[in-house]
Amino acid sequence: MKRLSCVEEVSGVIPLTIKRILNGEPPVIYGDGKQTRDYLYVTDTANAAVKIYGNKKTRGKVLNIASGQEIPIETLIKMIAECLEYNKPISYEQPRPGDVKRHVADICLAEELIDFKPIVSFEEGLKSTIEWYKENLKNCI
Repeated sequence: MKRLSCVEEVSGVIPLTIKRILNGEPPVIYGDGKQTRDYLYVTDTANAAVKIYGNKKTRGKVLNIASGQEIPIETLIKMIAECLEYNKPISYEQPRPGDVKRHVADICLAEELIDFKPIVSFEEGLKSTIEWYKENLKNCI
């Protein structure tokens, strides 16, 4: 059985794309890249968890902790490529079966109950994530 790297073990489009580009491989988009995702930086997620824990009004409730903003996969991958100064073609592959077309969360209840608002912009969080991988990827391979 093949041993997975730490990036593959918790795979997601962001770490996989960064890893591919840093390893000299083209990034991959499955389908047309128009499918969307809702990204939130880890510190915003952690801060929300602390607020939820400390607020009794959240007990028994389901709160979406997200940005409430849709980012197309194609836009995301092009942003990563630009940050890493990758100028070569992007590889487009067949769509994956069962891939979700749209993913965006309604964060209204989190705003109401814990005054939740993302602090880190998508662009800032992405740049921080890319920098982390550039510094730490060698430890994951």
